[in-house]
Amino acid sequence: MTQMKEQTLDTGDIVLNYAENDHQGSALMIIHGIMLCWQDMRGFIEPLSQTHHVFAPDLRGHGNSGHSRFGYPLASYVDDVVHLMNQRVREPAGIIGVPRRHRHGSGIACNDQRSGTA
Repeated sequence: MTQMKEQTLDTGDIVLNYAENDHQGSALMIIHGIMLCWQDMRGFIEPLSQTHHVFAPDLRGHGNSGHSRFGYPLASYVDDVVHLMNQRVREPAGIIGVPRRHRHGSGIACNDQRSGTA
């Protein structure tokens, strides 16, 4: 089983929890859906982490990430992912958004065009 190390990133609005492995392959961001956390994506993470440098954030208000006093519009989730991409990933990365109940994971993947790294 691949070891994922949890870390945090202060976005200026919330503290974002995320996990990453130490594989030297190409970067890959796996984004969970609403009411989930990065650990719920282990079924995707495990096989992909054998060939990729995987990043798996807990979206704001989920898992160990901070809660926002400003609510949870899709744009805020996108901002958090862009911040993570720019501050920690720092290279072109594939993005997999996993929907469940709501399409936040896939919506973020489709809307993240601002980082220049996706």
